[in-house]
Amino acid sequence: MASNSLTSSRSSSSSWTTKQNKMFEKALAKYDQDTPDRWHNIAKAWEQQLRQFAEESKTTVIYIYLCASRDVKVAERLAW
Repeated sequence: MASNSLTSSRSSSSSWTTKQNKMFEKALAKYDQDTPDRWHNIAKAWEQQLRQFAEESKTTVIYIYLCASRDVKVAERLAW
């Protein structure tokens, strides 16, 4: 019984998002079966996509933080 819950837990935590699946499909299409070092190239493309996503996410978080801190300063001024 415990192994069933462990198996279902593993499968749900290892599921890919739609975006991740599309990224992988694009890499597979770009590097077909005849491409030398296919899997190396797919892994490299995957890494580049993840780095780009991380950079975009970092920029978004900084922007939200700056907007929120500006809003707090305005609210503090209005309170006085």
